[in-house]
Amino acid sequence: MHSSLGTSTTDEESALRGGTRTEDHTGRTMGIGAGDSESSHSSERRHEANAAIRLVNKDGDVIWSTTQESRGGKFLGSSADVADKVMKRLTDDYERARKLPR
Repeated sequence: MHSSLGTSTTDEESALRGGTRTEDHTGRTMGIGAGDSESSHSSERRHEANAAIRLVNKDGDVIWSTTQESRGGKFLGSSADVADKVMKRLTDDYERARKLPR
């Protein structure tokens, strides 16, 4: 919805036969309008994180590895979400390895 108000004043002098006439004009304007316009702008920011982790022994042999990715968690950013996934995987694999018979 929009509106506009305005005023104007004009002084005119015109020559008449045998004399001079002066007129004052005052004008007022007012306008109101309403319209329906719909516009949408969708902007989605996507943050992604990837991690590839390898644990190697002193001889250079890979003893554990994982690759994790995230587009962000509900309460965490994507980097923190990937770090949590890596730690969960490492913890789970460590507990599983401890239970293996020797």
